[in-house]
Amino acid sequence: MTTLQANPTHGAANPEFPSLSEDALGALKLAWRWVNVQDDWSKDGEVAENWDRWTGWPYMAKLTYDLTYIVRVAGKIAQEIPAWREVCGEIAEKCVDRMFQYASWCDWVEQPGLDPNVGRYPALYYKHTIPRGYAGVMNAPGYAGNGVSTAMDGLAQSFGWAPSTGFQNLPGNLGGSNRSPYLPQHSPAVGRVFDPDPVYGNGSSNMMYKGYGLEQFALLKAISGSTKYDGKHRLVYDDKIQYEYSFDDFARILSEQMGTPFDSNGSPLAFGVDCEVGKAFPVCISVGGNATELWDRIHGTDYVDTYLSWLEFGRNWIAGGADPNGPVEWCVPYYARDILYNMDLPEQSVPLFWTMLAYQISVHDRPFAERIYEGAIKKYGRYHEDGALQLCVGPEFVGPLVLSDLWAECAALACAHEFGDWERHEALKLHMDKNYAMTRQDGEAYYTFGLDEPWPRGIPNHIVSWSWAGGPDSLKRLYTEPNLDKFTQPTVEGVDYPTLTLQQAHVDQARVLHIATAAGSPSAEGRATRFRVTQLVDGERTVTCNGAPCSDWTTISPTEIEISTTAGSAYFTVR
Repeated sequence: MTTLQANPTHGAANPEFPSLSEDALGALKLAWRWVNVQDDWSKDGEVAENWDRWTGWPYMAKLTYDLTYIVRVAGKIAQEIPAWREVCGEIAEKCVDRMFQYASWCDWVEQPGLDPNVGRYPALYYKHTIPRGYAGVMNAPGYAGNGVSTAMDGLAQSFGWAPSTGFQNLPGNLGGSNRSPYLPQHSPAVGRVFDPDPVYGNGSSNMMYKGYGLEQFALLKAISGSTKYDGKHRLVYDDKIQYEYSFDDFARILSEQMGTPFDSNGSPLAFGVDCEVGKAFPVCISVGGNATELWDRIHGTDYVDTYLSWLEFGRNWIAGGADPNGPVEWCVPYYARDILYNMDLPEQSVPLFWTMLAYQISVHDRPFAERIYEGAIKKYGRYHEDGALQLCVGPEFVGPLVLSDLWAECAALACAHEFGDWERHEALKLHMDKNYAMTRQDGEAYYTFGLDEPWPRGIPNHIVSWSWAGGPDSLKRLYTEPNLDKFTQPTVEGVDYPTLTLQQAHVDQARVLHIATAAGSPSAEGRATRFRVTQLVDGERTVTCNGAPCSDWTTISPTEIEISTTAGSAYFTVR
């Protein structure tokens, strides 16, 4: 492997301390503009066009995913500038705001049972997204299937696992009848029942809401310490369907369900809490697992244990190959719990589920994550003469065509950054820079991916930007080592963003605050502005700017000052 600096320092930042690269600042500004778009996520509202509902369709097209990945951008950036929290906190808060509204969980209410179109899917769905033999009778990924029942009436009684009388609390006609037709019915199936509660989720499902919602709030708490959503909060579908939950309820319910042997359908939960009913997606379960880890670190709970048990069990079915220590040869998008079917065939494999999963499970199992990442490169990687590395959709999907899996490539770049695999990082980046139109405009940074769209494509850009902040192991630290000391340390506030932005905001061991400023965009360069420093220790004050004593500051209170400056590159210290 070559030796490279993860994210080179730019501008006036002190290289002794963490700081943000130009591209990280660009990702921050894009995320800020993204969440500040004016739209309405209520039942009669209209969601803005920037929110990504296309990338990864039909598997991953949920508004909750776009929200969560933006919050993770804010979390990765905030980790590097702990003494300036207001913009990253605003980004996270505006995403969490949307999680309580109709658009974030309407699918759970409006997609009950078996999809009415289950027999009219595109042919691609039947071959690639549904277990063999179940075309026309199993929902495709992306359809929630709230309450879908697949259990056999009287199964336990048939095998002598349960008595045939005295079980009035169990679903269905489990004991037959004393009147005709006497016997249990062949249909319809029994088990789950429709329940619009998006958090309880049939007691086993809707990870796409509760797991992703918990990650957003846990990251918000780690970023800013916000108390806005402490206690119970109302989830609103419409005037009639509403629920009240705290985020601790999210974490507790998720943990309890992960530790339950079977759901009400008799389907084993060892394979994990579903997104769509009956489909356990490791890539989504790992979101909930990382969320419970962070929640535990902040609150002193122990909810993550059931996720860790799932991950231990998951090594047997999530991915594998002939060499138990080498690159995996297959990695599943999901496990169909109701029929005990693992989606491990080549035509069921999608590269994004390899690299995205590898990135997320690396928080708790780095060796397994690296095996999946290496397997993805080996199976789907295509090197070009100039050394560029492309990740392609498998020939089972596209035949002889060479087509990129954008999501897989972006997540592979994030993996390479997290693992310190700089050779592959540079090869992937070379391919992306050559083909996807890296754009730096008005202080923002993003790829257009060659798409003529009003907004940069959201999900792949958010994933790419995870590799623009921090260095190797920074994702793991995000969930396992939240910086809670920062909330009592000197803090920068009142930054006139985006006129002014900060590349560095770090308090050293001597409680000296290091601040590196930059213009938020070229057009803002030189504008007069100011910012405050709060939570200082009462006493004599020293402020420097670019290594010289600074006099452009005033005392607001014994613990707060205000510094006047212009938008541009400068380095301040405050003690």
